Amino acid sequence: MKYKLIVFVVVLLIILIVCAIRFFNHVEDVVITDIKNMKFHYTKGYAMNADVSYEIDCSEKECILTYKPYGIATEDAKKKKLDSETMKKVEDILTKYEVAKWDGFDKNDKNVLDGDSFSFSLTTNGATHIYASGYMKWPENYGNVRAEFDSLFESLF
Repeated sequence: MKYKLIVFVVVLLIILIVCAIRFFNHVEDVVITDIKNMKFHYTKGYAMNADVSYEIDCSEKECILTYKPYGIATEDAKKKKLDSETMKKVEDILTKYEVAKWDGFDKNDKNVLDGDSFSFSLTTNGATHIYASGYMKWPENYGNVRAEFDSLFESLF
């Protein structure tokens, strides 16, 4: 009887500790809207111009995308004005894949010498700031965000 009580108390404590950790580490779901600036850059090898970048800068009047595709020099990056429908798609991607949870991600695999990297930053007019980077390590949903941005932005050009 005494053994069962001890086991019950230990199991109860473990459950409470796990719940507390989840509660305090929970990032509230953030809906991304009203983007002021976003930069997403990633590498795909180490050849010349083996990187891709998307940068969105919004003023009160318009949002401009600067897109540097793979294999193209930075000085040859393409620019395009984004309409509100496209900006809504960008915000939906960021919200859908919970990119706000990326904030503070800064990991790397020290065992890889010639790997790929990424960096992401976002500022909204509502004072949301998100920054993440990695080298051969990526935050949750990174592949989905990258694929959807590639598809969306490449279709514009």
